[in-house]
This record gives sequence, structure tokens and C-alpha cells, in this order.
Amino acid sequence: MPRLIAGASGQPLDASAIKAKANELRERAAAGEDFDQLQREAYKNLGINVAPPLTKLNMVRRTSLPQDEAKVFDLNVGELSPVLESAGALVILKLESKQSIPVESAGPEIKSILQRDHLQRELQSAANNVKAQFNLNYLGMPSAPELFTPSALAQPSANLGTASDLRSRMRSRRRMPLNARGPAALPPPRQ
Repeated sequence: MPRLIAGASGQPLDASAIKAKANELRERAAAGEDFDQLQREAYKNLGINVAPPLTKLNMVRRTSLPQDEAKVFDLNVGELSPVLESAGALVILKLESKQSIPVESAGPEIKSILQRDHLQRELQSAANNVKAQFNLNYLGMPSAPELFTPSALAQPSANLGTASDLRSRMRSRRRMPLNARGPAALPPPRQ
């Protein structure tokens, strides 16, 4: 049930009314009423004029859900979560079934996670070894900028490749000294 949407009147909906309606719907769902019907009713009663999202998802993995919603995997089959606030909406989750996947089929995902963690450690190590000096007067800055922010190191870009790929790309981007003339400084070929 969206929280940050306008109702039929164009005015934002009252947060307390939405929360109360969500708690009522949770109780009705726990009593066995159909999730699709409850959601349609809630959207209609609140004057939300958009199509409600699907209520059933197939084969969802813990890692694919936001942290708050991933708590559904801690429930027993058939149990409902409390009303959760997630990405601008209030959600009620029900665990229909739970199964473990074999390690063989999770191999590529595990490999990807390990590579990402290794790259993150390499970037952190490289960032810790960098000592930069800035001419703050020349740059017109009151203080030195932070070169490697924690958020940039925590979420490296997916297309960075391996740490050795990153090092080779960085080597190729090094600038020529100011007194170098580049390709125009080469003598003409001998004939």
C-alpha cells in the first residue's frame, strides 16, 4: 500500500489513516482473506487511482529483497510479517514456502559475491596507501577534498572488472609531463 501518493482529491493521504488501514488489512489477511482482494479494496477505499502491484512473487531469494523485507524468511511457512515500511509503501508479507537451493546452482552468485568483496578489499587497500598533497590556494579550496569516500568504496561499479584490470586502466590514463610534446615531437620517419 503506497504511502507517498495522492488520493482522488489530489491531496497526500494521511499517514496515520494508511497505517491503521494496513494494520486492519493484516488482521483480515491473517484470518484467511485473499491478498489480491484486500489490496484492491484498500486502493479503492483510499482513492488511489493506480493499478495495484502483484501480491504473489515466485522464487524470491533473500538477497533480492530489501533488508527489512528479507525478514520474511525468518517466518514459518504460512505466517505473516507485521506491517513493514519499505520503499515508500507499507507491505505485509506472507511466507508461502521455503526451500534451500543446492550449492551447485548458487555457485555463480557465490563467485560474484566473492569477487566483489575481493575488489572492495583491493580498493580499500589502494585508498589507504594514497597520500595526496593539494595546493589549496591554486585550487581555490578551503580544505582538501576526500579522494575515496566510504560509499564509493562500499559500492564499486559493476563494470570495473578485477583489481588488475583497474590498475592497468589507471596506468594507461597517466598524463604526460607538461614539457612533453606527444606524437608531434616524434622525428619524421627515415626514408
